[in-house]
Amino acid sequence: MSSPTRPRLAEHVLPRRHVRDGRTQVVLYDVAHDARLVLGPREWTVLALADGSRDLEGIRLASLRDGVRVELDELGAFFGRLAAEGLLEEGVVPRAPSSSRLASSRTADEGARPVRALPGYTFGCDASGECCGQYPTILFTPSDLVRARSAMPDVLDGGFDAVLAFTPERGTSARELMAGPFVDGRCAYQRADGLCGVHAVAGEAAKPAGCRLYPLTFVDDGDSVRVSLVCECPCAYRSARAATPGHSLVAPTIVRRDQLDPAAHVDRVADVIALGASRTVGSDGLPAWSIAVCETPLASGPRALVALADAVERHALEPAASADALGHVSQDPALVDVVSPRLAALGARTERRRREEGAWRDGRDAVGRGLAAVAGGALALGSRALLETALDDDAVPDDVRADERLYVRASAFGHHWITRRGPLAEVLRDRAARLLVARAIAMGLAGVEPIEHPLGRVEAIVRTHGVA
Repeated sequence: MSSPTRPRLAEHVLPRRHVRDGRTQVVLYDVAHDARLVLGPREWTVLALADGSRDLEGIRLASLRDGVRVELDELGAFFGRLAAEGLLEEGVVPRAPSSSRLASSRTADEGARPVRALPGYTFGCDASGECCGQYPTILFTPSDLVRARSAMPDVLDGGFDAVLAFTPERGTSARELMAGPFVDGRCAYQRADGLCGVHAVAGEAAKPAGCRLYPLTFVDDGDSVRVSLVCECPCAYRSARAATPGHSLVAPTIVRRDQLDPAAHVDRVADVIALGASRTVGSDGLPAWSIAVCETPLASGPRALVALADAVERHALEPAASADALGHVSQDPALVDVVSPRLAALGARTERRRREEGAWRDGRDAVGRGLAAVAGGALALGSRALLETALDDDAVPDDVRADERLYVRASAFGHHWITRRGPLAEVLRDRAARLLVARAIAMGLAGVEPIEHPLGRVEAIVRTHGVA
């Protein structure tokens, strides 16, 4: 494949700056081809100038201005290699509508939609900063960027020149969202004591919007906006058993969608929901179904989710049938055959990702440890004896089963299982496999050091590192 005349980094490539042991590198996450490419600072300086408006001579001159001397033949070889790997596109990318203009298109009826938070749950952040190192991306809006650079200008000298610290959310074209840098596997704006430096200097409101709203999720199901939480941070689980209650997921004064934080991204449930390989239903029955699932005491995490999947395929979104499936789980030996291929696939994908990331990432950081734990747990359960041990509820620690109960409640209430990744029944079976991996880690079967609330680490790794 020949290089474009006026190249730019493709929109399916996410550049992320990582500093490890004082050495800067930019990792290109190619989400279309599930690949990674690591660049040095000099290569990234050149590539960042390829925004689709310059030919190679223009890139050469702009690079010279930025202190990088490069010859045309060297540029040709560099961009030729990127083109051969499918990382380049031609010309300037059209500017997308801003989030503010998209938000203004919401109808009055949607704005008046009532807001309902996960019942019986309060959240309290313990400021440990554990969430700041387990994700591959932290996004900054333009105002977030200004506040971070003003509060901590010395971070990679980003206060003086944003491009020294930040990279575009995707591609190389100017855009509304920018990705923050990581130092030794953690957000560069996190202090040594684990606290957010931007928060400490300028207050909680100055944090990036995603961090400020984390771990909340917002989903409009046509009846209300459900506010739940992703059960990925240890704080989510600690809060459920805290002696002192935290705070409600939304303030009591917020009762309508148009009162939510403007930065909150509200997903919309599709009008038609795929249940199985060939069956769909309208989403009008979803609110009642999810409440029934949320309120039913969980008999057994992994077995219950597989039983729920079977009930969905047989009875659609019938609340009574699903509640019965959750509360009366059989010891069906066929369950092993249901989860085994999913565990094998998850183990293989995660182990491959662990090796890829290990080429440039310190395996001791949260992501490296998480990838090793998920891969180790999933692959260990390839042993039928170990899998049956993980399925034995009596052998599972009480705190792990408590985490499973919160996970199912929050996922059901927040409509997290209604995704574009596949039919509801298949999503539920995949989630059962994740619960088993977390059990394997907690029970010492994964061959890694203990992780507190391992289900949270499994969820974070699977959701954000391309191994789902």
